[in-house]
Amino acid sequence: MISLCSLLYLLAGQRDLSVEVTLNGLGKGLTSAQLLERPLSGNAVFHSQWKKGLSGQVLENDKNIGSFQVFAGSLSGKAQDWVALFTQAPRGNKVSFHPSATKMASPFVFDGDWKSLRKLSDKMGPIIAVFCEPYDPSTPASKEATFKTFTHVYDPEGDTLISKGAGGKFPHHRGLFYGFMKTTYSAGVVDTWHCKDGVHLNLTGPGVEEVGPLAARVTLPVGWYGKKDDLFAMEERQFTAIRAGKALVVDFASRVTPVQGTIKVDGDPQHAGFHFRAADEVASKTSKETVFVRPSGTDAPGATRNWPERKDHINLAWNSMQFSANGNRYSATYINHPRNPGESRFSEREYGRFGCYFVTDATIEKPLVVQYRTVFRRGPLDQEDAQADAVGFSGNVK
Repeated sequence: MISLCSLLYLLAGQRDLSVEVTLNGLGKGLTSAQLLERPLSGNAVFHSQWKKGLSGQVLENDKNIGSFQVFAGSLSGKAQDWVALFTQAPRGNKVSFHPSATKMASPFVFDGDWKSLRKLSDKMGPIIAVFCEPYDPSTPASKEATFKTFTHVYDPEGDTLISKGAGGKFPHHRGLFYGFMKTTYSAGVVDTWHCKDGVHLNLTGPGVEEVGPLAARVTLPVGWYGKKDDLFAMEERQFTAIRAGKALVVDFASRVTPVQGTIKVDGDPQHAGFHFRAADEVASKTSKETVFVRPSGTDAPGATRNWPERKDHINLAWNSMQFSANGNRYSATYINHPRNPGESRFSEREYGRFGCYFVTDATIEKPLVVQYRTVFRRGPLDQEDAQADAVGFSGNVK
């Protein structure tokens, strides 16, 4: 786990500014090989000179053992988010973030139309793509195709999609997506998961993009609309992508604020919360090959667990799904941050969908804020490596 226990600001003139970070045993918890595919993350209130896009080296006793990047802000409050990627395991318990004097080049590029698909790529290929086509209720087909935004994920080592879009089996499941079958506000209960009766979740404008040497981020303005096309909540939906070794790390964060009054989110494990749906090929051809690896162990092919049939299938720190598509074997690890609302009730389906949900309220004064990490790789993943995926994300950060 990471604990940002102390921040020591060292100013030399106006140019040299470093931050001391206490790692809380990280060097003993992960090997150098594991660290290469596992970015560390957190948020902190930095010195005023730590501007958007600042990046630099991670130093231990003046030796470079990695890099870091700071973002403009954080959906969780007034602090700034940061990520760090190590090239060597630290020997001690303290390192420093040492900013670069010049802006470091970024390998990431956004392209595409904000009225159709906005794609993020780097020199290795496409990474994610945001579906942003405007809601079109003119025909049943166009209505179903456009009733909610979602985000596609690409093969970590190729250029084909590993996530499902519209159509196919269970068409309301699409890529990385977020919603609740029972969403209550002043006009009653609506379904922001299946998006029935005219309910829809769509962008209200273009997203805000950030690129740096380690990561790229897009923050999307998502409107939650009721049956009468009434906007009852605004969501800031954020995806942060990091290419880490052969792993593709996609962090999801969201802050939902009601337009007025209180909203309540609820549902069931299959139709609420933050989920990932693998390519439709998994449902149509390879579902018997799907394997779930959990903190309690690895299950048999095709076997699943769901709350409330399994009342202990709650509050998992992580869950990992292995599936077959595009002639390849993939693993997807889903990491549940401990600060998310609880209890977290988990769902698994052998056709390639998994995630969790919770029941809670949100107000203007106290918006609904969540954060999750997903990690995608080619090939299988064992318990030890899945647990290691969670180390840099779910620790307490001060």
